[in-house]
Amino acid sequence: MDIYEQKDKECAICALATIAHAVDKNITYKSVRKIAKSNFDISKGLYTGYIGQIGSLIGFNKITIITSNIDVIDYSWKKHSNPILIKEMYKSQKYMDDTDIIEISDSYIGFLKNKNNKIVIDTEYKKHIIKNIDMYGPIMVIFNWTLYFKACKSFRGKPDPYRGDAEYHAVVAYKYDDKGVYIADSNYGYPQFIKKYQGPKYKMEWDRLIPAMDLGDIIVFSDLGVEKC
Repeated sequence: MDIYEQKDKECAICALATIAHAVDKNITYKSVRKIAKSNFDISKGLYTGYIGQIGSLIGFNKITIITSNIDVIDYSWKKHSNPILIKEMYKSQKYMDDTDIIEISDSYIGFLKNKNNKIVIDTEYKKHIIKNIDMYGPIMVIFNWTLYFKACKSFRGKPDPYRGDAEYHAVVAYKYDDKGVYIADSNYGYPQFIKKYQGPKYKMEWDRLIPAMDLGDIIVFSDLGVEKC
């Protein structure tokens, strides 16, 4: 599996390119980045729904997001169809004050407008990681970087424990065992990785990864059709 080294804030684009390239060698980081940049503002990273939409644009015909992000969804919606989920999300936006949360909701709505895509509302991340690696091979995992690496919160790109927020990071999970999941990480040029992991592949123990999923997500890309990159 080829692992690309990311540009700043482009972990999700790299992870998607790694997954797609494993299926179709014509799809590369450069080609995925071109499509992402032409459709979205990628300068500050991408919300999960946008990542799913980019997956559709490069040719994946079926994409599933597994999430527990209760900022934008509710567990009472667990069995809803896409049209009803979209309706509920639009309704919930009327009560949102945070523009970032509204944009996250919008990203999900855009994702769900493709009838072949779906959102699974659940917190059993280990079960879903195992099931989907077995079924589809490499998947994308988005986790709380700050929590996992016990790092300082960040504000405008700099450490700030007072005003900062947690940062989330997208990686590729490609196999697992009883103790953890094996990761391919596009951020392997980051000094913390050079010091600790000595390369782009490492293992995350289940008992550390699952708490760090926090408001993170799993994205499963399948059924790659004619590539559009």
